[in-house]
Amino acid sequence: FRPDRTALLDADPAIRIGSTYDVPQLSPQDDRTLGLGVAVRSVGYAASGGELRMSAFAPINSEDGRLYAIVGVEGSSRELQIVEQMRDRLYWIAAGCAVAAMLVALLVARSITGPIRHIAAVAGRLGGGDYSARTLVSTRDEVGQLAQSINHMAQQVRDRDAALKEMAASVAHEIRNPLNSIQLLLALLSQDIAAGRTQDHENTLRTLRYEIGKLNRFVDEFLTYSRPMTLIEDDVEAEMIVSAVLDMAAGEAAQHQVELQREITIDL
Repeated sequence: FRPDRTALLDADPAIRIGSTYDVPQLSPQDDRTLGLGVAVRSVGYAASGGELRMSAFAPINSEDGRLYAIVGVEGSSRELQIVEQMRDRLYWIAAGCAVAAMLVALLVARSITGPIRHIAAVAGRLGGGDYSARTLVSTRDEVGQLAQSINHMAQQVRDRDAALKEMAASVAHEIRNPLNSIQLLLALLSQDIAAGRTQDHENTLRTLRYEIGKLNRFVDEFLTYSRPMTLIEDDVEAEMIVSAVLDMAAGEAAQHQVELQREITIDL
C-alpha cells in the first residue's frame, strides 16, 4: 500500500486496488522510520476476533529516496507458533548435526592417532635395539607411507648393524694375527736371551718391528675409516718375502719343535 494507506496489491482478493487500509498498529513514528528506509514491526495486538497477531512493514523507496510504497506482513499467533516450532526443530537438527560431526571427528581422530601411536611404539623399540620391530599399518594414506618408511629404515638399520658386527669380527681377526705373531716373537726372543743366543736377535727384532708397524697401520686406517689400501705393482725379491714369512713363523715352529727349511729357486 501507499503511504496514504491506499491499497496497491493484496493477497486477499476482496481488497481492491485503491481501497483504504485501516492500520492502527502503524504509528506516526513508524511512518517516519519507514520514510528513512528502515523496516519496522509492531508489538503483539488482539485482532477483532480476539486472536493475537503481529505485523511487520518494509519500505519501498523511489530512486530519489522518497517513500513510494509499504509492504506489510501480518501473522497470527498460530502462524507464529508454527515458526517457533520450525525454529525449535532447526535447533534440534543443528544440535544433532553437531553431535554427529563430533562423533565422526572422534572416529577419524582415533583412526589417525591409533596408527601413529603404534608407529611411535615401533620407533621406540627400534631405538631400544630391537631391529626386528615392524609396523603393521597397511593404509595407503600419509600414515601408511610413514609406516612403510619406518619399516624401510628398520631394515636398513638392521642390515647396517649386521654389517658392523661382521666388520668388528673382521677387525678382531686382523688385529689378532699380528698380536699372535708379536707374542710368539717375544717368546722366541726371551728364549734366545735366556739361552745366550744373540746371533738371531736382529732378524727377530726386524720381524717384530714389521708386525708392530703393520698393526699400527691397520689401527690408523680403522680409526680414520679410510679406504682400503691400494695395491701397488712392483718388483720384489722372493727371497726377502720368504725370509720374512719364515721369521714370523719361527717362534711357533720352535714351540712345536718344527724345523723350517728355506729353498728358493734362483730364477724367481
